[in-house]
Amino acid sequence: MIPGLTPEQSQCLLSLIEAPSAGSDHLLGKTLWMFDSDASCQMTESVEKLQGTERILPISIGLPDGTHTTASHQGAVNLGNDLSLKDVLYVPSLQCNLISIGKLCKDMRRLVTFSDDACVLQDHTSRIQIGAGEQHGGVYYYMHGTLGEM
Repeated sequence: MIPGLTPEQSQCLLSLIEAPSAGSDHLLGKTLWMFDSDASCQMTESVEKLQGTERILPISIGLPDGTHTTASHQGAVNLGNDLSLKDVLYVPSLQCNLISIGKLCKDMRRLVTFSDDACVLQDHTSRIQIGAGEQHGGVYYYMHGTLGEM
């Protein structure tokens, strides 16, 4: 049993973790979204992933290697299960897609619970599970779709 989850939710998450191909199929795909506790904004490396793309005043983005780049467009991304990311910045030199944990928790009122090999997203008020993620190589990846579809 995982704290904060119903027995059914716990079982679904455990079956996701134990399924040998569930995580690897997603990791082989092209749309990986990583949870990032250091990111102040949601970001994508691909403008094609954005809906309702609009030009914005350039925003300087600090990268982990200490360099800076610029975002000049933003839009929305629907990841399903009541998880729509707004104001996602297009950062072409990023080479990944980032979900800001700070934005999820504060602005979107979501709960994110991490364990050693998985994480769960829940609505802050109802505690209904919205999605889940898996840990691979020290990074937590969001898994699209409902747990039953993974």
